[in-house]
Amino acid sequence: MSDKTPAERKAEAEARQAEAAARKAELAALKAEKEQAEWESELARQSRDAEHRKSIAEAEDKAREAGQTLSDELTEQKLEAEAKKAIAEADKAVFDAEHAQVSTLIPDFSKIETGETTVKGETPAFASQLGRMALEQAAKKVVGQLEISEDDRVLITTDPDLASTDVVHLEVVTGLDALTKAANDLLPLAEPDQARAFALAASPILAAIASAAPGLLSLFSANRTLSSFTMTADSKAAVAAVAAGLIPTTKVQIDDFRVVQGGQVGDKERALREARSMLVERKLELEQEKAQANKTMKTALQEIAELKKRLAGLEQDCSEAESLRNDIGELQKAVDSSKESAADASVAVSLVSELITGIDTYLGSLHTIPAGGKRSPFATAVLRQQLHSDDDAKRFSKVLFIEASAGSVDQLLNDRPLWFKDKLHSIGSISITYWMIDTATSNIVNSGVASGMAQIRGKIGDRLRPDTAP
Repeated sequence: MSDKTPAERKAEAEARQAEAAARKAELAALKAEKEQAEWESELARQSRDAEHRKSIAEAEDKAREAGQTLSDELTEQKLEAEAKKAIAEADKAVFDAEHAQVSTLIPDFSKIETGETTVKGETPAFASQLGRMALEQAAKKVVGQLEISEDDRVLITTDPDLASTDVVHLEVVTGLDALTKAANDLLPLAEPDQARAFALAASPILAAIASAAPGLLSLFSANRTLSSFTMTADSKAAVAAVAAGLIPTTKVQIDDFRVVQGGQVGDKERALREARSMLVERKLELEQEKAQANKTMKTALQEIAELKKRLAGLEQDCSEAESLRNDIGELQKAVDSSKESAADASVAVSLVSELITGIDTYLGSLHTIPAGGKRSPFATAVLRQQLHSDDDAKRFSKVLFIEASAGSVDQLLNDRPLWFKDKLHSIGSISITYWMIDTATSNIVNSGVASGMAQIRGKIGDRLRPDTAP
């Protein structure tokens, strides 16, 4: 099976058609040349002279028949005029024959159908290949400009809004720390004998819950929908090309294409969950203490009621009555103490329950993917924790932003006539915008716009080889 394109096959057919037309013209010229040779031969001249004499004789016969007598002078003038006419006609015939001979040697280009090369499609020829080569050239320029050492760990991202995702990390860590501290501060205060101190501590504890809520709710606001950023195919190719250039000399990770690992954020979440479990246990103990205090108070009240009945049937100044009044007084103290203990336990249970509810709400929202998003706040915080790690082996020392433009491809097609081969020249160009920061200071280390160009040129039908333009 031929590997020629339809355009190449069409060009060859048109060349064969033009060659056939030229051959036809050559045959016609040979025929005219033959006829001219016959015209100039001796036999042809004798024939023409005989015809001339015959015409003169016929003219004289017609004159005599009409009774006309021409003088010798007039007859001579007439014969001379006729002779000149015959010579002029002969010369014209010779000219026409020679013109026909020459014309047959030159093809009539107006009757030859010219070839036409048409490049169809929405994009120029070789656009995809030129775009890839131009992108690779631009990526090499980017890699050559970056100041990166072997000890650096580089995170490549296509999201220019790094600050917003980093704020999510800060808010998540702050919320986890605040709620864990609130739980740890609440546990030792939730004792019946420290009810007043517990009540005084309630305000800052509840404030901790409130401080975590705004950061949590802000994760769902429209201007924080960070996952709405769409990476174009061009930018993906640019990231791949730049990463390929960096891999041999340094450690590289791509922002949206890596494994979510544990670490500081995961440890803080586990600490908060452990604190929550301790709060739940303390809540159960407080509820039991509250129930026991209520039970003790109820029993004491029942005993007081019985003693008062007995006291009502005695003489008030007798010794037994005095003993009953003393017993009733002791029982009343027990009632008051139990009542106070139940009230303290009730306050403690209420605040512990409120903090547990706040922790549950926060943790639930922390793992919820916002509408229109692609990852939860917890996942975002985990992905950003390596920007702030205390472990140099895990911390990203540089963040590199990459964005590729759509680029362009310009094409020039020289559609040449007849059997000449058409010429094609296409140039593709693309640029990559980049900047890189030092995570320790957020200072810009490198930035710029790198451009790449690739071209392909040659004749249709020949083998075309693309190359990068200078």
